[in-house]
Amino acid sequence: MSPETAPIPYRQLMTELGALCAAKRTGTMFIATTDNHSARIGLRQGDIVSLVFRAQRGLEALDHIRKITAGSFSFSDAVLDKAAHADLPYTADLLALMIGEE
Repeated sequence: MSPETAPIPYRQLMTELGALCAAKRTGTMFIATTDNHSARIGLRQGDIVSLVFRAQRGLEALDHIRKITAGSFSFSDAVLDKAAHADLPYTADLLALMIGEE
């Protein structure tokens, strides 16, 4: 996937994340928010294994990621977070939480 330069709505960011998961990608999705924050979402063979928003990690980061209104993203095949966050639910459940389909 090529990097997006113009901000896109949060829901579209999550659609792109879902596509990466469905394609069983491994790497890191980087999100730069319109209010100048950053998030990283680590994937391993399509499973979300890490969430980072500024200094928060795991479920703590999830709360902040859900508050993103828009941003731009890029994807790298590089895995930045080697250790998975054990507190994360299964990817399908996590995507539903991120999109707001609880």
